[in-house]
Amino acid sequence: TVCPDSSNDEAYSFFYKSYNVDDSDSAFAYPEWLKPPPLPSSSFNDNPITMSEVISMVKKARTKSSPSPLDGIGYVIYKRCPSLWPALLDLFNCCWSCQSVPLL
Repeated sequence: TVCPDSSNDEAYSFFYKSYNVDDSDSAFAYPEWLKPPPLPSSSFNDNPITMSEVISMVKKARTKSSPSPLDGIGYVIYKRCPSLWPALLDLFNCCWSCQSVPLL
């Protein structure tokens, strides 16, 4: 294991200067070697989420996985309790319309 020979303050200062953007109004300039991504081929769907989309997402999810490692609630709960689906739909659409996700 190699330990850095700089202090925490020096490391913080280095990374702060490296990754901090002083002018937030400036546009990102692509490096010459980076090919720009193609334009979208279809328009963005900004409609509210539907119950069929929630059901599809729950059914496709792996039972042993969890949507968030922070809450520890696995998909098995959502798969076995369809009565939770309307609450999920309301939560998703609230986040979508408010353009915000609740803090944990």
